[in-house]
Amino acid sequence: MAYLTYIGRFPDPDRIGSRNIPLVSLSWPTNVFWKSPLQLLESLFGLRKADQARPKVSNEEVAASRVLKLTAASYYSRCRYEEAVDVYRRARVKNPADVDLLMGLAWALCHAMRFEDAEQAFSEALRNSPENVAAFHGLATVFGLRGEVDRELFCYQRILQIDPTDAFTNFVMGNTYTQMGEYAKAVTAYRRALFSYPNHTLILCSKASALMKLHRYDDAGADFRAVLQLKPDHRRALAGLAELERAYAA
Repeated sequence: MAYLTYIGRFPDPDRIGSRNIPLVSLSWPTNVFWKSPLQLLESLFGLRKADQARPKVSNEEVAASRVLKLTAASYYSRCRYEEAVDVYRRARVKNPADVDLLMGLAWALCHAMRFEDAEQAFSEALRNSPENVAAFHGLATVFGLRGEVDRELFCYQRILQIDPTDAFTNFVMGNTYTQMGEYAKAVTAYRRALFSYPNHTLILCSKASALMKLHRYDDAGADFRAVLQLKPDHRRALAGLAELERAYAA
């Protein structure tokens, strides 16, 4: 099962993964606050332009599609996903080569629980741009929500072939391995995520919890204590150390 969040690049360690409902990953760039409103909406979807040449579209059609894109994003942000789907499709009629519109449509379909249609849209995005990391994350989302863990992991592995340092992918991959009971693989994935975010409290706690499942209590305790050095009142780390004490006493 995929762990997905609106906080894709870990700006807030103590909020990521705090919900039990699946949310869409929106790869958040570091320079997001320097963008125009339209660019901001595009960035929040983690969109990449396809490298191939696109069919020419008139300026009027481009302008109309941008207005529709903003409308669709507004519906999306208010969780009105079916309406977002309808408007994204209308926008694509105006500008069918715009990968941003296709990706927005795919995520809206995913949130509307129309997984087969979402899979087709993400797959189309990948045919247009084979290294579109956001599209792979989208497919991983669909497969995870359908319980197709092998296909979900394949998408994560494909992302890591494109960018081995992608911390978010390593993190969600670790979560998937944890749910599968593959704790050693989970520890490896969390460790890779920590290369980029060595002081990230959520990753440290997740790794510590996996280590406890492997009965590596000393290593788990070191991670929990590292979290408490960063945030002395961190509830998950405190609970982890309490559990460790019970494990040692058993």
